[in-house]
Amino acid sequence: MTPAAADAADTADAADAAGPAGPAGPAGPAVRGGGLARPSLADATPARVFLGRVGTTLRTGDLLTLRADHAAAKDAVRARFDDEAAALDPLVTMHGMFTVESRAATPHAYLRRPDLGRLLSEESAARVLAQGTPGATVQIVVADGLSARAIGSHAPPFVAAFAELSAARGWTLGRPIAVRHARVGVMNPLGELLRPQVLLLLIGERPGLDVHASMSAYFGYRPNAAHTDADRSLISNIHDDGIPPEEAAAAAVPLVEQILATGATGVSALLAAHEQRQLDS
Repeated sequence: MTPAAADAADTADAADAAGPAGPAGPAGPAVRGGGLARPSLADATPARVFLGRVGTTLRTGDLLTLRADHAAAKDAVRARFDDEAAALDPLVTMHGMFTVESRAATPHAYLRRPDLGRLLSEESAARVLAQGTPGATVQIVVADGLSARAIGSHAPPFVAAFAELSAARGWTLGRPIAVRHARVGVMNPLGELLRPQVLLLLIGERPGLDVHASMSAYFGYRPNAAHTDADRSLISNIHDDGIPPEEAAAAAVPLVEQILATGATGVSALLAAHEQRQLDS
């Protein structure tokens, strides 16, 4: 090893030992900006902030962690939705969930053709009409989206909590439907087929480098073919380090109450709430 290479290796080892906040380690304050101390953000966020470097690249440990998280995110997208998995068994045995498919017949088609994920196959549409619950107060739909793992982890406890809270309010819940290879827009054809007052879609979010199994809950008031994202309300970041599914279900109940009272979701609901506040004042 040349003297220059040895010096570079020593520098890398020292940087790895020092930690992201400098020689004081992660617990110490980072001193930047004219000598003013500010708390390290490393303990306050899972985001990659204030990472050290060696020359023009990340330190070895940080680089390996980045590659591992990237691989986990890719694996989450590629994971297939298995409605017979043990994690989803409560939705089938306790709530009678059945499974249909979008027009994206394969994972490749789902990723390449988002439009197909917004539509039901002809066979699936017929099955929804035959086995679904028409005219329910709330119709719950479970979709893999871009993270089937999120659905397996968070949909069962969400549905269990929401069903209990709904029963106390006298709402009728439609038989849950699982849709494989689905996009958010699949709410529209399902709404037109079953005509629920509120359609609640639980769908896996796009994985990031920090969270690989996050679920969103979309709400649509009497969804139809004309609806866009502007017509939907949303609770997002339902995951282990975000909103717990039981807490999200509890938050969904007053949201559904508001939707039923105003007859609106999305931007229309926000405008209705604003007008009501003006009247109240």
